[in-house]
Amino acid sequence: MPTEFRDCMEQRTEEWFKSLTKDAGQFLHFDLDGSTHTKDQVKTMVQCIPESLSEECFHMNEDDGGEYCVDEDTPEESLLPIQAACLKNRKAAPFILLLAEEGMKHNVGGEGTTGGLWRGNWHFPDLLVRLVYEYSGRSEDGEDSSPGDHDLLLLDVIKTLWKTELLKKEEIRKYDLLTHACCPRFSKKRFEYLVDCDPDALKQKINAGPYDCLLHWLVETTNQYWQVESATSGDHVALERFKMAFTGGLKHFPLELGLLYQENSNSQSVIEAAYNRFGKEKAWKAIEDCLGRKDTKTNDCSLMVAAAEGSSSHLDVIYYMLRKEPVVLEHSMKLNKMSPADNDVIAKRQKLG
Repeated sequence: MPTEFRDCMEQRTEEWFKSLTKDAGQFLHFDLDGSTHTKDQVKTMVQCIPESLSEECFHMNEDDGGEYCVDEDTPEESLLPIQAACLKNRKAAPFILLLAEEGMKHNVGGEGTTGGLWRGNWHFPDLLVRLVYEYSGRSEDGEDSSPGDHDLLLLDVIKTLWKTELLKKEEIRKYDLLTHACCPRFSKKRFEYLVDCDPDALKQKINAGPYDCLLHWLVETTNQYWQVESATSGDHVALERFKMAFTGGLKHFPLELGLLYQENSNSQSVIEAAYNRFGKEKAWKAIEDCLGRKDTKTNDCSLMVAAAEGSSSHLDVIYYMLRKEPVVLEHSMKLNKMSPADNDVIAKRQKLG
């Protein structure tokens, strides 16, 4: 074969394959659909064109008036196909595990990124974090999806990651996922699921700051960068998040009163910190709402005993339980957990009540 023709053929073949790879990449980004395509089909495709797994595209927000464009100038702002399956193309969620497995074979995204899944950049510091706090989206018919619908969509992705061990307890704690997901209006289901996966994360020190646990973080921080409910004024949003975390604590740690008395480095309990931040009336109303929930597993006698071990601030819980079920007083006193001074205060409150 003449050298000139061979060079021309190699050039044309290279251009053709580059174009084919780009087409395959865009298919993975925007057209992959679990209701239409099978895992065998997709696996065959990416094994024939593995470079398609590394094709980066910039996904424009719907509000920007467009759908997408291939990103050639700013690759640091673009997504890989596996990331698009998590954040943009919800129909591709069934293929996340397949894309991760094939991506790891070809070192997509670099070492330690699980096939590009955890590759972060300036706009997407961590895809996992985006998965737990993202709150906007479109439904399948192109209309704005409700916060609850979007929460469920992303919950399905997180469940897939957890069940296939692409998400583990280590990531929940390393990335402070509970702090990002603790948003009642937009990510309630995701928060509850993450707490069920790793209840002890509620007790762990927050990595992004000097906070001894989630409840202390919620009480002691005032300028949360993820506050998307700006239309709500005052402490209402912060109190709702506090209630969300406290409810999770009551579910998994009823004998510790939902971690209400966990102390920070200054020996201040959560309830004391909440009183200082929100004022006693608002803070107690939030706590009372959670204690009165029918799905709370807390045993009344256990509440009384745990409260009696604390400081005078905890007498509010004792008095609440007395009003709710006076018979628990007899059980608690038999255990000798309450001091004479505590009993005197309670007796006075009963007379005033």
